[in-house]
Amino acid sequence: MKTAIFCCLFLAFVLVVRAVTHKLCGDTKCSPAQDCQDDKCVCSPIRCMILCPNGFKVDENGCEYPCTCA
Repeated sequence: MKTAIFCCLFLAFVLVVRAVTHKLCGDTKCSPAQDCQDDKCVCSPIRCMILCPNGFKVDENGCEYPCTCA
């Protein structure tokens, strides 16, 4: 049980750190909601199973921030 709680807390920490950092991708910076693939910023494939009454927060490119309610 303690291991499951630790894993959940660790995953939440990783997602928060990821959400506040911009990543360099070639000559551009990806938003926190994007990943770099082949020197192009693409929407992150990470999906979250939480209920957000107003949907997830979306960046200027239309990509959803992982596990962040709007």
